[in-house]
Amino acid sequence: MCSSDLVVSVEVAKAEEIRTKVAAEQADAKVIADRAEGIRVNCKTELDKTVPIQKEAEAAVKCINKGDIAILKKLNNPPKAIKPVGQVLCMMFGMKPTQKIDDPETGKKVLNWWGETIKLLGDPNMTVKLINYDKDGMTQQLIDDIAPFLAEESFKPAVLKSTSEVAMNLSKWVHAMDQCYRVGLVVGPLKADLAKAEAEYEAVRKVLAVKEAALAKVEADNRGVPRTECVVCMAATVSTVLVPCGHLCLRSEEHTSE
Repeated sequence: MCSSDLVVSVEVAKAEEIRTKVAAEQADAKVIADRAEGIRVNCKTELDKTVPIQKEAEAAVKCINKGDIAILKKLNNPPKAIKPVGQVLCMMFGMKPTQKIDDPETGKKVLNWWGETIKLLGDPNMTVKLINYDKDGMTQQLIDDIAPFLAEESFKPAVLKSTSEVAMNLSKWVHAMDQCYRVGLVVGPLKADLAKAEAEYEAVRKVLAVKEAALAKVEADNRGVPRTECVVCMAATVSTVLVPCGHLCLRSEEHTSE
């Protein structure tokens, strides 16, 4: 083999080596990208579960009108079923009473949660705050604190309906926020996994882009250079070149032993 053939062979082999490595890394990158896509789909599936919940919560809030709130505000001693709704509402907005009043049932001093409820309901932007409530800012401690109230039969919207429309709708809102938080417990780790997978893919993609560019350059440099591997077995190096000229100078294998 002459020196020029050797150079061609080396260059082609170099291109083939780079091509093989790039193909392998492209396959690895696809695995990472597919994993990230799978996590993204799972994340969206879980988040989609909150859509009807949030719509129901917003619909409940929009049913609350100023007239109904005004009626509640006039109640110095509201029905027993309504008080827990006000207390939970205050807890969710971080309000805690500093004053105590006499419990009409037990005669003992208890925190005046209803007084805080009246203040909260007196906010002219209350409905807006309910709709834009920071669901992601809810803590496990808050969920644990309100859980006993939500577990009570008397806290269910259907039960509260006969007592107060406002209390019923506020109860719907509280239950909806609780559900959103629980969905968030599933989505949170998925988001973290997704961010990790996307960062991993981005790092691989950057390295891969450099190698793909290197391969493109080598292939561009080799464009027009004859390949040196056998066109039949695609493995051995060629040793003979046949140029068609119209002359019959070779015989088939079965006649060469004559």
